[in-house]
Amino acid sequence: GTQSQGGTCSVSSFNCPVSSFTCKTGYKKNNTGTACIANTYNVTYSCGEGSGTAPSANTATYDSEYTVKANTCSKAGYTFTGWAVSNTNDVKSSGSKFEWGYTESKTFTAQWSQDAYNCSAGTYLPAGKTVCSECTAGSYCSGGTFGYNAVASQGIEVCGANSYSDAGAST
Repeated sequence: GTQSQGGTCSVSSFNCPVSSFTCKTGYKKNNTGTACIANTYNVTYSCGEGSGTAPSANTATYDSEYTVKANTCSKAGYTFTGWAVSNTNDVKSSGSKFEWGYTESKTFTAQWSQDAYNCSAGTYLPAGKTVCSECTAGSYCSGGTFGYNAVASQGIEVCGANSYSDAGAST
């Protein structure tokens, strides 16, 4: 037999005695021990490698709909791609809804993909920037596709003593 939702009775009876029922995974006995109720789990959010203030913590109830919070984190040169759920291979989108089937508290950690910047010949991607710049005198800039780099410029080479810059061409 079944004892409320989420429980099973070890005896065949219309009215299951309190001592004869157990709750299924994700459920627990209520305070009086007469029925099974869904467990509630803590949900926290982390910016991971990003910065800013992560969404505030909340709770989720087993077998109930949960709505993933919107991203409030940022990471220069990267695009937010979703929330990785701790101890799983799951990645959830901001605002998505799903039935909470986890049987423990979870942390949702922001995931990021590096942005790509296409610089044409005669331009380069300066360190810490997301916009290509014109090649500087005494340098050669072949152009190309680059990922964000906070420390080093990309696509620019300083010409040797016998070289000069001319919008991407060197001699």
